Amino acid sequence: MAGRQFSLIVGYGTDMGNAEDAAMTLTELLGTAGIEAEAIELNQIDVGDLQTATHFVVVTSTFGDGEFPDNATLFWEAISGETERLEHLSFAVLALGDSSYDLFCNAGKLLDERLEELGATRLTERVDIDGFYEEPAKAWSTDVVKLLAAEQSGSTPTAVVTVIEDTEPTSTRERNHPVDVRLVVNRRLTADASDKEVRHYELDLANTGITYTAGDSIAVHATNDPVLVEAVLAQLGVGADYPVVGHDEPLGVLLTNSLEIRTPSRALKALVASRTNDEQAIAALNSDGATVPGSWL
Repeated sequence: MAGRQFSLIVGYGTDMGNAEDAAMTLTELLGTAGIEAEAIELNQIDVGDLQTATHFVVVTSTFGDGEFPDNATLFWEAISGETERLEHLSFAVLALGDSSYDLFCNAGKLLDERLEELGATRLTERVDIDGFYEEPAKAWSTDVVKLLAAEQSGSTPTAVVTVIEDTEPTSTRERNHPVDVRLVVNRRLTADASDKEVRHYELDLANTGITYTAGDSIAVHATNDPVLVEAVLAQLGVGADYPVVGHDEPLGVLLTNSLEIRTPSRALKALVASRTNDEQAIAALNSDGATVPGSWL
């Protein structure tokens, strides 16, 4: 990158808005470090623009069967085809996904590998986030901003630690703050004979301070049944305040708000399948959506 003036592109590919939100958090933190950047959809980025940039940071989710979100497919088609080398470019990729799917974070992995194939250099290793993304995405963004600010100034990453950690973003966005509202309309739209169920919901936003704007979306955060949570804790022989290594919240909070305790993970099904001689159970455990006859767990 010798002789090139620092130039940063921040792109995102999103389906439900999470990757866009994480990219916006990144640009907010960049602003506190004195680096102006705008988060834009990957489809709005011309691959040729990467020839003049020195740094490229991407946040992307994965859609469907390991595919790129709709607002990133054109960019992926362009960069995965014949294109010029990118030896001058430094890049970082944050991938959002759900490990219950076989091709976990596949879009982010594909883009990370493709940029490497084109000769670009990783600013930092790709990070894959499973499920709730806000806190790990912010931590990743903080680290990336330190590296970018250091490269822009020619100093070491530690030179901007104080700036990033002591300064709060000036944005007033509240999209990740949960709000309790009343559901006033719940109407099924699909016919009774349909194998799909689409519903129309209306929420009462009175006294919430929230104003709906066309294009806004909501996320429904379901919590686990407290009776089931208590049963799991009793089975484990620990209390709700039991500390969990690597987490700030105690086990009771994690079981209630963050962990899947009803649907067995692929890892658990594989473990059970490896420890049974029941061929029918093994076949069911290795088949998505199948049920195992009898009491096997």
